[in-house]
Amino acid sequence: MNRAVLKTILIVMTTSLIFAGCGKNTSTAKNNTTVGKTIVSNSTDVRANPEETVKTYYNSEVSKDASFLSGFFLNSEMSPTVAVKKQLNAFNVKEIQLVKIYNEKKYDNFIAMICSYNTYFNGIESPRPDVEVVTLVKKSGKWYFLNDYSKLSDKDMSWINNVANEQKNEIANNKEIENILKKKDTFNTTNSAFMENAMKSIPLQQSSNN
Repeated sequence: MNRAVLKTILIVMTTSLIFAGCGKNTSTAKNNTTVGKTIVSNSTDVRANPEETVKTYYNSEVSKDASFLSGFFLNSEMSPTVAVKKQLNAFNVKEIQLVKIYNEKKYDNFIAMICSYNTYFNGIESPRPDVEVVTLVKKSGKWYFLNDYSKLSDKDMSWINNVANEQKNEIANNKEIENILKKKDTFNTTNSAFMENAMKSIPLQQSSNN
């Protein structure tokens, strides 16, 4: 079986942060509303809950360093957090907020969900809204973003690919998500010069920080 995961499965903080037509960083929402549930921190270990894991990661993307963030990934050595932190700096991001969780799909020790989030930039009043699909796996009682598929069974891979298509369809047909994406496009158009200049600075930052 082809073990390549569909490109539509984007893990929090991977290349989805490249704002040239996509976008991505996240923190928690001031009003932590989710579809079907409100995220409440009752557990002493937030990593024991998938929604709390996602919320904590989004909250920490700006304030914590790459080493801390990499601990949220199943394979920390393969995590994209160093590159992401450079992108956050290039775009002068000051905060990321997780807003809502949509269409949770569970199977065995896996869960996939669609997250909507706002990215706030220094010097820009309005946030940039966006959505992304995240997939997590539970290991030793903790939830991790799934970024290493090398040891998954064919059955697991089949579910991951199927749920990727389901989430893609949900994004295409959910009216609330459609409105979020329209607002993202408006933000990109209004702030096109800022976005383009930030994109141009990324290669320079990467070469100077390697």
